[in-house]
Amino acid sequence: MKYGLLLLVAAGMFALAADRGLSQDTSAEETGCEEILSEKQDLKEQYTAQKHNEKKAFSNWDKYYKELHSIEYGGTERPLAETAKACREGDGPDKPFCKEALKRYDELAEKEGQAKKELDATKENAGQLGASMRALSQKAQEKGCK
Repeated sequence: MKYGLLLLVAAGMFALAADRGLSQDTSAEETGCEEILSEKQDLKEQYTAQKHNEKKAFSNWDKYYKELHSIEYGGTERPLAETAKACREGDGPDKPFCKEALKRYDELAEKEGQAKKELDATKENAGQLGASMRALSQKAQEKGCK
């Protein structure tokens, strides 16, 4: 009987210690989930803003690209890029026309190149943010976060 009472007291103490440890683990998991979900929400907001910037960058690049490659230039019935190429090859209408066409082409080509770099950078940033969001989603799923 004496040992039974000691065994019962020891079992009770062990149960209290185990319960306290489990509740701390649960609390730590909840805190971990809150942090993960908060970080995921922040990344989602950044990603949304970056996708908006990407659309603006695409629109800017597309404007220059179309002006160079889609729109007829100066009544030649061909885009500025083709007109400039013809002028460089000596097949242009006349020297003053070609001088102006090449000047315009160079201006637009520089702007188009800068716009393309900006578009590529925004795409890359959005891709990195998306990858980070997917990694956090996977981590949240593994932890059982809701």
